[in-house]
Amino acid sequence: RLPPASPGFAMIILSPEHKILEETIRERFNEPSDKREHVDVRLADFDDVVYHVHSDPENKAKLTVSMSYACMGELKKHGADKVIQEKFGNNVTATEPGFDLSILFDLDAEKDKADAIIRDVATLKRDLLSAPIRKVIDAMPNAGSEVISIPYRAQEALYVLQSKENVVVIFGMTFKDPGDLVVAQVFLKEFAEARRDASLSRSPWVSYSPTPPQEIKAVAPQNTDLHYVSFVLFSHHYSGPAKEKSIAAIPTFRNYLHYHIKCSKAYLHMRMRKRVTNWLQVLNRAKSDVTEKEKKTMSGKTFTRK
Repeated sequence: RLPPASPGFAMIILSPEHKILEETIRERFNEPSDKREHVDVRLADFDDVVYHVHSDPENKAKLTVSMSYACMGELKKHGADKVIQEKFGNNVTATEPGFDLSILFDLDAEKDKADAIIRDVATLKRDLLSAPIRKVIDAMPNAGSEVISIPYRAQEALYVLQSKENVVVIFGMTFKDPGDLVVAQVFLKEFAEARRDASLSRSPWVSYSPTPPQEIKAVAPQNTDLHYVSFVLFSHHYSGPAKEKSIAAIPTFRNYLHYHIKCSKAYLHMRMRKRVTNWLQVLNRAKSDVTEKEKKTMSGKTFTRK
């Protein structure tokens, strides 16, 4: 088991916004029109996502944000197109070569909508990955038996389906470092144990399996190093005020898990280094201080034994 958290501290929930992307676009909106500089930057995100933010050299008020997302094609089949249209509408432009989506903004004409634009662009990745979950939830209880499979990373996938009256979301994840897997298993078992707490009895049911769950055996790859984490959302999770919170939180789970794996390993290493330092101090204190006494002859002269 991992060491207990210190009193008053809780596990961090990562913000879904891409902070650098958010700051880059905000700076462009805040620049005076007559002092606006040309911008051309590329930014990376989780899951091998790449953004390209650049302005038109001839008209610096025209800002284009392009996004490369390997699973964009699958996402568009399951609701991503609707998300893009609702958030950006006519701002969607011809796709830049090498990317999967491009959005064009006029920094002067749309200055009054700057906050909404910045928020929507900064959370775009999260919103696109949540589209299949929203699709199944909106269709409940008649979502059918289809298993939606989204290969959101190389060798990893997200599965969404209806199971009776519940919505099931399954992450297939790999752990390249054996140490990461050990820490992850501890975390994931704690998720299951947490539901025994009466205050958390209405939380989603979470399970971990090193083999594909029964619901996705027909579509999951066989003989791989994938490990599976399943979330079961009950009706009170996908209806009423909890609906949007569930849809927004689940897509960020992988980032949340890997972030805390790294934090836990860093904490354990820190504790080990501190323990070694303490042991060295004990050993140093145990050393006897041997001092050679001065020897003298009968006449009072000193001499050193060689």
